[in-house]
Amino acid sequence: MLKKYIDTNYDEISNNNKLLHVNKQKYYSIGQVADRVNVPKSTIDYWTIAFNELLKVDKSNVQRRYTEKNIQFLIRVKKLLKEENYSIEQAKKLLAKEKIHYDNNNKDNENNDLNINAEHEKITIEDFLKILDDKLNSLKQSQQDSITQLEQNLQLEYTKNIIPKIEDVINKINIQIDSNIKQSDKKHNISIDLLNKNLKNYVSQLNSTLEKKENANKERDIQLSLLLKNILKEKQEENDKNQKMSFWFRIFHKNKE
Repeated sequence: MLKKYIDTNYDEISNNNKLLHVNKQKYYSIGQVADRVNVPKSTIDYWTIAFNELLKVDKSNVQRRYTEKNIQFLIRVKKLLKEENYSIEQAKKLLAKEKIHYDNNNKDNENNDLNINAEHEKITIEDFLKILDDKLNSLKQSQQDSITQLEQNLQLEYTKNIIPKIEDVINKINIQIDSNIKQSDKKHNISIDLLNKNLKNYVSQLNSTLEKKENANKERDIQLSLLLKNILKEKQEENDKNQKMSFWFRIFHKNKE
């Protein structure tokens, strides 16, 4: 018994599979999204409006229905705004670039997959190696683009946040140094003034002591001079007395002879 084969349109299968995937895709309410992102519902509502062109949230009966992709996008928004201090406009520009890069990569991957399926029976080893090499080059380019974007983000972060913080620290250090120098100069001036004051007091006390000693020496000299005069006077009187006695002694002595 011969088996019958029916030609199959792979594009139809691919499209039907995508349709089934969309129909089975899980949706989340704004409250569930707020819990996942860990922010208030009002914040999710505000971000949804602000990033509407990039987020593109589906609506059903006037209610928003968020997908897992939407949630991941909002988590990325939270990181940029809350942790990396991006403004709304800065975040929009960066996310737009990331979305273009992501869409281009997905488009290239889809095109490559379709080409491989279409030429599956005609493929040769050389063709396979070439396709593989192209994929590797595309992956390398994607990684390089990601690294470049990361470097730009780091440079922006460094310029926006790190440099001002470093400058602020340097300014605080300079202010502290100036304050310490002023305090040191003030203490130094106070020490010099105190030293001069003490020195003046010491000189004054020394002069007073010398003056007192000088006065005491003068008084002592006067007393010594008076004492010496008295001694000389007494010696003179004693000498005169002795001379007189010697005179009368000679007179009496001659009379006796």
